[in-house]
Amino acid sequence: MSARLRAIVVALALALAAAGFLVQRLVVDSDFTAFLPRGADARQAWLLGQLREGPAARLILAGIAGGSAEERVATSRSLVDALAARPEFAYVSNGGLDVAQKDLEVLARHRYVLSPALSTTRFSEAGLRQALEEGIATLQSSFAVLEKPFLWRDPTGETLVLMKRMARDLATRREQGVWVDPAGERALMVLQTSSTGSDLAGQAAAIAALESEFARRASAGQTIVYSSPGTMAVASRAIVERDAQRVSLLSALGVLVVLLVAYRSLPVVAISFVPASLGLLAGAAAVQAVFGSVHAITLAFGATLLGESVDYPSYLLTSGAGSLEAGGRRNAVARSMGLAVATTACGSLALLLSGFDGLMQLGLMTAVGIVSAGAATWWLVPSLVPAGWRFRPWRIGHPEASLRVPIAVTVAAFATLTVAAVAVLATRPLWDDDPARMNPLPPSLALQDRMLREAVGAPDARYFALVRAPTLQAALERAEALEAPLAAAVAQRLLGRYTLVTDDLPSDATQRRRLAILPGADALRSRLREAQQGLPYRPEAFAAFVKDVGDAKAAPLLKASDYAGTGIGLRVDALVSQDGGETRVIVPLAGVADAGALGRALAAAGDFVAIVDLRGEVGALLGAFRERALVATALGVAMIYGILTFGLDSPVRAARVVAPALLAVLWTLAAIAGTGHALTLFHLLAVLFVIGVGVNYMLFAFPAKGERIADTALASLAVVSATTLCAFGAMATSSIPVLRALGVTVTLGVVATLLASALLIAAMRRRT
Repeated sequence: MSARLRAIVVALALALAAAGFLVQRLVVDSDFTAFLPRGADARQAWLLGQLREGPAARLILAGIAGGSAEERVATSRSLVDALAARPEFAYVSNGGLDVAQKDLEVLARHRYVLSPALSTTRFSEAGLRQALEEGIATLQSSFAVLEKPFLWRDPTGETLVLMKRMARDLATRREQGVWVDPAGERALMVLQTSSTGSDLAGQAAAIAALESEFARRASAGQTIVYSSPGTMAVASRAIVERDAQRVSLLSALGVLVVLLVAYRSLPVVAISFVPASLGLLAGAAAVQAVFGSVHAITLAFGATLLGESVDYPSYLLTSGAGSLEAGGRRNAVARSMGLAVATTACGSLALLLSGFDGLMQLGLMTAVGIVSAGAATWWLVPSLVPAGWRFRPWRIGHPEASLRVPIAVTVAAFATLTVAAVAVLATRPLWDDDPARMNPLPPSLALQDRMLREAVGAPDARYFALVRAPTLQAALERAEALEAPLAAAVAQRLLGRYTLVTDDLPSDATQRRRLAILPGADALRSRLREAQQGLPYRPEAFAAFVKDVGDAKAAPLLKASDYAGTGIGLRVDALVSQDGGETRVIVPLAGVADAGALGRALAAAGDFVAIVDLRGEVGALLGAFRERALVATALGVAMIYGILTFGLDSPVRAARVVAPALLAVLWTLAAIAGTGHALTLFHLLAVLFVIGVGVNYMLFAFPAKGERIADTALASLAVVSATTLCAFGAMATSSIPVLRALGVTVTLGVVATLLASALLIAAMRRRT
């Protein structure tokens, strides 16, 4: 078997093995939260987990617009009935009384442990007398329709106290018995999905059910809008998938066109894609094996690696040193080829150490893909290229008119660009750790979410107080201790409003204290007889009241499970979590005017509570990972320099190869900052790619000591830079922040490194 056939057989076997593994095991993931950082500690991990898995991630807010008010109400009621019967939803409400009745029944049943107004005075003889006298006024009034049904079972009015508090907490306007927005233009709904927020398939099924049921019931001209963490994740997934496919296609087409123009040979172009394709297969298989899935963004990024990995065949095909058949050309670039692969693979170090699952996938894909493409180039390309083929670069003008620039001009150009870059970076804020920069969704969806939240009266998810305790009861008692400082903060206008879960789920100690206020059956009957003297009530009128009080004293204490299937239950589930031997209670805060002052006010209650700025927390995480990425980048640069020093047998020559790439990075970052765009973590992570590309250009543009620069050096740079620009230029057009930042940085970096390399080649030619 010839060497060519042997190489082809081995490559084909490896490709089939990788392809077979992917066919059987490949799982494509489109959840954008893979590109969120992991928590640095248990608290941060819990916060991020709430974004993905918490009960709030299952809530959908929806609004029906169009048609008359009567038509919107009719559609809302019909839609609620239909969705309540669907398995995709655990809870559906439009504020209608039939749904609210479930909440009311639980409140009425447990009113004595829930009422903050309960006191010994209310159950004294004088207190009962006052309540019964007020009851007479209620019976005679034509306006107190709501209060009359509760008089006989609850003359002290505990249920009404709870109903008024519920109405205060849910400040949503009602028309014809359903929720509407403040302008009365939308009928509103709140839904909870059966699936978790991270179950994108389940969330997508719920959205499909909502849309299909609405389509069946909507009147002419009616539309529905909806928003939730889950629905936005589904929308994000669709954007990621669509954009990833577009970027991959544009990248591959661009590289194909460049190679066709450069080589003018379909077989050679096809051969150039072989190492890149094998690298992509190997990289995807490695990611699947290590992570158990491959993100769609990773696949898109891997496709853009075509632009980098086809550089290796291009270096070999355009080197102009000997023939491929005899191996002379391969031997001439052996050292440079090996160093190029090794240094480019080092460019993935910052990604591998980032701590983001998504970015770590990109790093692994890069490292494995580049090494595989380099190996395939070395072993396959010389055997596959048609006999007698030679690279014939396009030339403009006479061959002797090659660009030559005085060394002084080159030095001046480098100095000018560098000084300008330093000046730009020194006068602008460098880093932006705002997590909103990561979101691939259009701003219109964020505005829609805010509109629905304000209409429903849901608090802004940014700020909340977090109470921590080893047990549930300790956490509830600590939350109760915040009532006074929070009320004072509202009075001082540090805060607009707050929600305490202990209004719905008091601690056992508070429940027992309230139950202790209730008199025994005999004592209550005696007090009622005295209180009824002279009043027009039948003696047995309040028998149900006596029975309810007795039942309350004997009943088990209220638990969260008693709210199952109610809107209150949704709130309790969202605000209390127990994990790893610790209980956390969330206190949503709305209208925070001064988070620092509010935090200090709550700190007086104890060190168990802290104000959490969720946006700030994620931003701080990104900042911490950016610092970590800076260290990883510095380590990567040191590794690249060490590899070059070893491979080139000279620290000075290694410095000459690295220095232009580092300057190109400086120019690139200054160009981004100079256009008014603050740098993000993703721009930083792209820096090592820029350095890898720059080092590759310098390695292949400049020969070993004592050798002259090849006549095809500029042509080689033109080919390899064009393919890289096609790949990463396509990525720069992405709407996905991760891909766009990487694409913009590498694209500008390629231009900068190409400029530096061209200037140096021209200056070196001046000397020859």
